[in-house]
Amino acid sequence: MASPFVVLSDEDVARALPMCEAIDELRLALQHAGEFLVPERLVISCPEHHGSTLFKPAVRRSTTDPREGSMGIKIVSVRPDNAALRLPAVPATVMLFDKTTGLPRALMAATHLTGLRTAACSAIAIDALRCATQKNDPLEPLSVVVFGAGLQAELHVAALRAIGSISSLTLVNRTGDSVRRLAEKLASFCSNITALALDEEEAVMLALSKANTVITATNSQTPLFAGTALRPGTVIAAVGSYTPAARELDETTIRRCRAIVLDEQSAMRVGEFALGYQPPMTHVYELSSLCVPGWTLSQHAEESGDIYLYKSVGSALQDLASGAAVLERAVAMKLGTTAML
Repeated sequence: MASPFVVLSDEDVARALPMCEAIDELRLALQHAGEFLVPERLVISCPEHHGSTLFKPAVRRSTTDPREGSMGIKIVSVRPDNAALRLPAVPATVMLFDKTTGLPRALMAATHLTGLRTAACSAIAIDALRCATQKNDPLEPLSVVVFGAGLQAELHVAALRAIGSISSLTLVNRTGDSVRRLAEKLASFCSNITALALDEEEAVMLALSKANTVITATNSQTPLFAGTALRPGTVIAAVGSYTPAARELDETTIRRCRAIVLDEQSAMRVGEFALGYQPPMTHVYELSSLCVPGWTLSQHAEESGDIYLYKSVGSALQDLASGAAVLERAVAMKLGTTAML
């Protein structure tokens, strides 16, 4: 008997799962992280194309969730040279299967999904850290510096808007043209936007000294700024580096961290930690632990450091949870193309 198979474009994915719903879905999935089996990712280096391709499978074992049959894999490539071809620099595809029968259920473009779930998880971490550190004090508006001018940067701004009001936004990128285009695109969401090129060092350092939230979403191989510029209490979400040779943050930044949150333990192998200072594990948390009601910083973390870091390398748990949510909504909304296999 034939089985239905749904094909979804990036546009379908964006329509099916808005940012606020993505944050809710991923927070719920992280609260049930123990139900997910996430094997080690396979990374194939493609130096001739200045990039690599990652294969990331996952399965959910829940017997209570309506998506208990979720099983899937994401294949994501990093190809920085694609920009010259007007193609995504991080193209990705998610394929979902029925766990019982093994038959494919859906194939979806995952360039938008990758940016969406990454930004949503950053927002979850930032929100939890701000609430834990400011405790009973009113949360101050978000004063944000974003490094990067691509889809990740844009979606991180959307995610931050979902958890708080943005009083100021500074966008920083290697080239001024791309960052100015993003600033124009975001102007309707924030009236106080500044666009800077990375080599405008004095202005960048000034913006960092005033910010309480910093996003790094670049493919930089070396630190983007000096950690001495950050004001105490700053929360950083670093989502760009994913190899032992690349780092967006310098050693000073890592040494200043009171708490470091990882989306998965493999994040400890990236350049921020592999190339220098190894933080004590008493300061390190997994993102799923922040989603447990009543979570607080450990006493050890309270005693040292003055900034907070969320380091993401992307988790197949996030891909599967967000992909399953997209599929459920897309079917209800009659999005995409359905074929019979």
